[in-house]
Order: sequence, then C-alpha cells, then structure tokens
Amino acid sequence: MIREDSILQVDLRIPYTFTTGEVVGTFLGYLKDGQLMGVECEKCQTRFFPPLDLCEQCGASRWRWVKVPDVWEIVLVVPLPRKAHDLVFVKTGGFYGSALLLADKGLEKGVRVRLSLKEAPEGRITDIIARRL
Repeated sequence: MIREDSILQVDLRIPYTFTTGEVVGTFLGYLKDGQLMGVECEKCQTRFFPPLDLCEQCGASRWRWVKVPDVWEIVLVVPLPRKAHDLVFVKTGGFYGSALLLADKGLEKGVRVRLSLKEAPEGRITDIIARRL
C-alpha cells in the first residue's frame, strides 16, 4: 500500500516535434494569422471545425476553406482546477461535430460563447478561447 505522504508530484515537460499534414498545417497557419477557419467538403458540403483530413460523412479529401461563425454553444464543460481556463466542447449550426477548446472559468452547458484568439496567436489550437457573450 502506498502512503499518500510518500507520493512525489512533479510537472514533467518533454519537448517534441510533430508534423501536421496539409489540412491541419494550413489551419494552424490561419490561427497564427489571426483567422478562425474551418473546412467545407467539396463533395457533400459538410463543414468541420476544427478541420479534418478526410470528410467523416463521405470520405472525400478535397476542401474549401470557410470562416467559422462567431457564436457557439457549450455542450460540455471540463473544469481544470488550479488552471486559468476550463475546457469546453462547443458546437454551432452548420458545422459537423464539436471542438474542444479553452474557455473562461465559470461557464456552463448551454451558454452561448464567442470564439476569440489570444492577443498574439502562435498557431496553436490553444490560441482559441471561448468567451461569454
């Protein structure tokens, strides 16, 4: 049996590099340029945010880039104790699926939010923050 006072907690960081592929790389480039963009499948016109490499509806891999709506709705909140933000799943009409994003503290399911970018976006999904309208 492990005693609670014998557990050592550490913040471990491991630097790594990864590739994104064409679609996600373009999406992250848009973020870095201060733009929130999704994709629309050229075959079935289903829209996704964040973008995917393959359409989940028809399997196609050809996209048009489209601006995402400003207003979204929270469908799930994941509280993050001792952090500046919580995580939320958001959805909006016209886009398939939902996005997992950072959000201001204290938001609840059903609350409408506006997606905004940090002041100095770095081209990361964590640049996006859901804020109460």
